[in-house]
Amino acid sequence: MTLSPYLVAMLQPLPFIEHPRDTIMIGLGGGVCARFIHRYFPELRLTAIEIDPEMVEIARNYFALPKEDERFRIVVDDGVEFIHKHATQCDLILSDSCDENNGIVEALHDEAFYTACHRILRPSGVMTVNIFRPDANWGQGYLAMLNRVFAEVYYIKIDENQFVMVLCKDKVSGRWPAILQTAKVLDAREGLGQIEFAGLVKRLQANLAIRRQTAAK
Repeated sequence: MTLSPYLVAMLQPLPFIEHPRDTIMIGLGGGVCARFIHRYFPELRLTAIEIDPEMVEIARNYFALPKEDERFRIVVDDGVEFIHKHATQCDLILSDSCDENNGIVEALHDEAFYTACHRILRPSGVMTVNIFRPDANWGQGYLAMLNRVFAEVYYIKIDENQFVMVLCKDKVSGRWPAILQTAKVLDAREGLGQIEFAGLVKRLQANLAIRRQTAAK
């Protein structure tokens, strides 16, 4: 199963997380990422939040979405409301939602929402956020806000119109050797070679291709 470059970037930080178990995905879409996680990460439980019930039916009927079971469930709900009322902690949050014009959903990018996401992440938890075609002035203050909430923030450029933010609840930069070893183990799994976990870790260590912003402490 082939993933698009931005979905690869959304999953690449998995080695940052110590013993991941629970994942929340905001925005099911066609279910490609959900299918990939369900197939190749049997240790993960995935909850997918989708605001549009018609999209859920399309994914089920036309895109081979896995049947719901103890490892996979779908919740039809507004992603912001779900996160604010959610009480159970998780290890990874994947935020991949846009409006009807493929634009930014502002409610998914304000400080209150990110603070709520930070609250439900376990100590080594990570949030990845797909940013597609932001307004030219949209980024002003965005990194400063993220750095108020998260210990470390990383930026992965996909192309001129798209990038992925990697938001770490705790600092990961002091754990590079262990993270690299975990990345190599994941790379050796069947079907995961396309993600190149170790490649991301090495680029981060070398500070190449990815711009890193660290919160001031």
